[in-house]
Amino acid sequence: TRSHSLFTLVTPTSRYLKFFAHSFEDSRVAFPGDNNTVSVWEVGREKHLVSKLAGHVAEVTAICFGEGAHAGLLFSSSEKDTFQWTLESHSGAKLSLPPGPVVHLTLSPTALLAACVGRSLLLHDTATNTRAGKLEGHSSAVSACVFSPTDPNILISISEDRTFMVWDCAAQSLIYRSFVLASLPLLSIAVSPLTARAAIGDAGGGIHVVDLARGDYRVMHSHALGPAFRGETPLGAIPAPPAPTPAAAAA
Repeated sequence: TRSHSLFTLVTPTSRYLKFFAHSFEDSRVAFPGDNNTVSVWEVGREKHLVSKLAGHVAEVTAICFGEGAHAGLLFSSSEKDTFQWTLESHSGAKLSLPPGPVVHLTLSPTALLAACVGRSLLLHDTATNTRAGKLEGHSSAVSACVFSPTDPNILISISEDRTFMVWDCAAQSLIYRSFVLASLPLLSIAVSPLTARAAIGDAGGGIHVVDLARGDYRVMHSHALGPAFRGETPLGAIPAPPAPTPAAAAA
């Protein structure tokens, strides 16, 4: 069995915590801080502030960590700029990603950065700091995206149009467009590297499990967990979610 612990991280920021990013490599979390900064915390046995990264000229709207060969890197965006940070030296370099309302970032094992901006996905080669393409097809704003755990060229995106799309980043082409999954927008997505499945969450509290291994991207299960919490809540005041059903908990 694996033991789990629950803790509260009290942070010196006057802002509501709208989102955060976490690293599986070294037990770190990052979230927007005051004055357009990014706060990086160690949340292992000793919980402490690792670094406070400054350089953005507008509010930080998206953050992601590098993993695997790119562990130790962090990427953050605002409407005006995008930075690549080296956590060991606390230094950053501005990327040539065009400005825009970035709402989500994700990095592939091949150092390809994908940014969700409006209805589009912007691709950026972080190794050379050059633009690598633009993927378009969603009819509403793209909420989030994630690279496939089985193929680093495959990108899965979800949108407020209530569909998900599967893209070939190398060919910059659409592989698959899903049917409408829910009555409300799709908000979040996570993948399992062990089972090659994706879990997609919608604004109505639904979770949809998608099989990425077979190539037909079928929806295996859908579970309704209750209305999703929407709005801003001060850190430490997030209400407890409704208890999931046994089937949802197992998924």
